[in-house]
Amino acid sequence: MLLFASIIAAVLGLFWPTTLAMIETWQRSSTYEHCFLVIPFAIAMVGYQSRSSVAPLQLYWPGLIGVTVAGLVWLLGEATGAAVVAQFAVIGVIVATVLSVMGWQWWRDMIFPLGFLFFAVPFGDELLPVLVPLTADVTVWSLQASGVAVYQFGNDFVTPTGRWSVVEACGGVRYLVAALIASYAFAWMQPWSTRKQAGFLLIALVLALVANWVRTYVIVQANLSADHNTVGWIIFGVAMFGLFYLGTRFGEGKNQVHSRT
Repeated sequence: MLLFASIIAAVLGLFWPTTLAMIETWQRSSTYEHCFLVIPFAIAMVGYQSRSSVAPLQLYWPGLIGVTVAGLVWLLGEATGAAVVAQFAVIGVIVATVLSVMGWQWWRDMIFPLGFLFFAVPFGDELLPVLVPLTADVTVWSLQASGVAVYQFGNDFVTPTGRWSVVEACGGVRYLVAALIASYAFAWMQPWSTRKQAGFLLIALVLALVANWVRTYVIVQANLSADHNTVGWIIFGVAMFGLFYLGTRFGEGKNQVHSRT
């Protein structure tokens, strides 16, 4: 665990300007405040899972190919001003360095904690140009299906209760990110196959989108503009609780962390 943490610290220090850009985004946006906990949690996951892992630590030189590729991607991201690409590449350098230093078997056993590191990258805002109009269209369609008279123009619409606008905060990025992180951690604790874990993550993402659409519908239908944040998190919390309940009920065996070999 200490070696793993040291590799993370060394790589983040080596790419400090990119690391600093990530930290500034974490501080600036409430959507990404959770990123401060990602790396400590990933280290804790490795420490916990290492107790049951018997994979030896050994150098794996082919991992340097991954380090080189990730480094080139970082360089491309920096050269083109694609901050998210550069930040993902830095995490990729960490993952590839771990493979090189700690070996293939250990890397394979710890693939879930390593994957969790990518949540340190503040991503999701790139989806807003798609999510915002989609949320507006679904909300308008749902209201019309309920018999409410709606006049839509772009991401704005008018109902008998007033004029409404679907802005970036209504796009659902915060719900998507929260659902993905929570469901990823939940899937890690289940002795499931990789296919079932991937399916669970996909269901969580779809559920987060639907929960956001339900939120906007309820807010407009009940004219709850003043309490939209509270209503949204209540709906999201109920949806995720239901998902986790079904996950524990229909999981394969008892909930436990195990080494995947």
